Amino acid sequence: MIGGGLQVFWRRTGLSLGSLPYKYLGVPISPKRLFSVGCHVLVDKMVERIRGWQGRRLSYAGRLVLIQSMLSTIHSYWSNVFILHMKVIKQIEQVCRNFLWSGAETRSKIPQVAWEDLCNDKRYGGLGLGLKNLQNWNIAIVGILAWWVATKAGHLWVQWVHHVYL
Repeated sequence: MIGGGLQVFWRRTGLSLGSLPYKYLGVPISPKRLFSVGCHVLVDKMVERIRGWQGRRLSYAGRLVLIQSMLSTIHSYWSNVFILHMKVIKQIEQVCRNFLWSGAETRSKIPQVAWEDLCNDKRYGGLGLGLKNLQNWNIAIVGILAWWVATKAGHLWVQWVHHVYL
């Protein structure tokens, strides 16, 4: 499809010529490594979610459930696509901490318990509330992806990695 054929294709399919990076399913797609500046969309998405909630009217338990059910799933989705930088993980944890203790995403309040204690299981001296340690979660996801590549799992992207790089 050269010249006019490409124009006909775009018109018939409703597609248009784009440029990288672009968003697909809410995640920026880029041929290069995504740096922490590119992940501001993730933090902004979490902040927007929090702004829609009436955090100050919720109890600690209510805010904890929202963090576990909503904010953790947003992070999990992104960490399945990218290896998140430590700077981004720390920003996410800060947003979650602020929301848990003060009910707002930007206003901080003196915490009643260390964040690590909230994330740790009771067996390891924590409170066992079910919050994920985002650093460990990110490492675990990377390990799963590496395992899929090592075992040649039947995913299309794994086949592509083996064809291009291995």
